Amino acid sequence: MSDGLCFSSVYGIPIDRDSLFYPHEAHIVELPYTFWLVVEPSPEYPPDYFETEPYDLKVIIVPAMGGEVQMSTAEGVKPYDKGPEGTWQSSMAYNWFIDQPREVTLTAIPSEGYRFVAWETDDFHTEIEDPSSPVLKLNITPPLKLSDMWRTTTVRAYFALLIEEPQDEPIPTVQETIDVSFEGGGQCTATQSMCSCNLSISIEGKDLTGGSYPVTNVTLMVNSDVWHDSGSISETSYTKTIEKTVDCDKTFNIEVTATNSINQTISSTGSVSTAR
Repeated sequence: MSDGLCFSSVYGIPIDRDSLFYPHEAHIVELPYTFWLVVEPSPEYPPDYFETEPYDLKVIIVPAMGGEVQMSTAEGVKPYDKGPEGTWQSSMAYNWFIDQPREVTLTAIPSEGYRFVAWETDDFHTEIEDPSSPVLKLNITPPLKLSDMWRTTTVRAYFALLIEEPQDEPIPTVQETIDVSFEGGGQCTATQSMCSCNLSISIEGKDLTGGSYPVTNVTLMVNSDVWHDSGSISETSYTKTIEKTVDCDKTFNIEVTATNSINQTISSTGSVSTAR
């Protein structure tokens, strides 16, 4: 035995001291058909040699004013053991010391006007299943004293300003945005051999919002024929008078249609007679 260790073999295979992670006594216990390797603490080392070191869990909040992180275990919420450290403008760090294996829960709580974005860590021992979830669960196993195992995990909690998306104003109804109208009449001249009339139709398309949704087109249909088409326009009020010579004793069915900038359409219908 050397340095608090003894060496043996199982089925002729030597037990190398390098295979033992910590200084232990090793001896063979023979049972029927089975050999067991029993590893016990060496009496040359103090009992507290195999105690655990406190585990340092560090949480960095970025930016510092973005929120806070609460750490809790099965016993409840645990205040931080060290901190805050950092600058209020950039980031703030808090530390918790954990002295026994346990599951801990980190909960990100945004400040007013902020939202939680994500968790991040550079520690390959720490797995973050859902970085965007404000609740992060970690299984902590503190290392043994004098071991060269990692003892600190750093987790960053990122927050961002909450920018409210502008809400689209509801589109007003067609009755609130556009109107169309017409007036018509005929003046007739008759002789013994013929009769003719001068038919006049005045049309108007009007933007009721005063310019928010201007009139973009006005058409006049008479007996299913196009008598007038304004083409593409942009007007708060469009008026036009159309005159034509027509026969007497006729009825003319009129439809005037107006369209605005959000493709709302409204029509007005009626009829005019040229009776003598």
